[in-house]
Amino acid sequence: MKRIVLFTIALLSIGPLSLHAQLTLTPNPVIIEDVDITKSEVIAAGTIKNGFEEAKDLIWTRKITMLSENWTTAVCDKNTCYLTTTETAEFNLAAGEENTMNVYIYPENNEGMAIIEVMVQDKSDEDIYVKGTYYFNAQPSTTTTLNTASIKVYPNPSNGLFQVANAPGLDRIEVFSALGQRVSQFQALGGDSYDLSHLTNGTYLLRMLNANRQTIATQLIQKN
Repeated sequence: MKRIVLFTIALLSIGPLSLHAQLTLTPNPVIIEDVDITKSEVIAAGTIKNGFEEAKDLIWTRKITMLSENWTTAVCDKNTCYLTTTETAEFNLAAGEENTMNVYIYPENNEGMAIIEVMVQDKSDEDIYVKGTYYFNAQPSTTTTLNTASIKVYPNPSNGLFQVANAPGLDRIEVFSALGQRVSQFQALGGDSYDLSHLTNGTYLLRMLNANRQTIATQLIQKN
């Protein structure tokens, strides 16, 4: 009896995970580097798949984590490309169907960056969902692209002052607010501290550039 109980508990514990895995979004994350701001639209292409053996009525919800003030963004699913003001919409996927889950950025010839999260959820079961993140001129803080895994920003959280270590080629640091506004910038010098004390408390994104104005890393920092 004890073994049966333990086996049942184990099944219950992995059940939501197996359901979770049958609704997938790939690639995840989607990373668009060096956005061409001269284009009228920039597409971060994703694919949503219903791995279940039955059709699913789904709903997606957009969350804007960061968006530069002169940029707008929209989501496109299998049905249509929506207005930039549309935050959520419903659609259906047949059993085994793969289809579009794209995020568009309209830069209007303005420099900037964006981080957009899209959650796709089963309308009838909130435990069945998948989240995808779309980065434009930004990267997840855990990325190892361009050997950035060794870059260290400290202290984080910070009371205003911070330093950057292990960042070869670093020439400039740009600081963006949660709205994507560039609120400060620094010429990078080895061993220097950088001061955010003039900014209000909150979360900021540090964009680290080399001398050719290429992004070598991005990192969120919390100012307390």
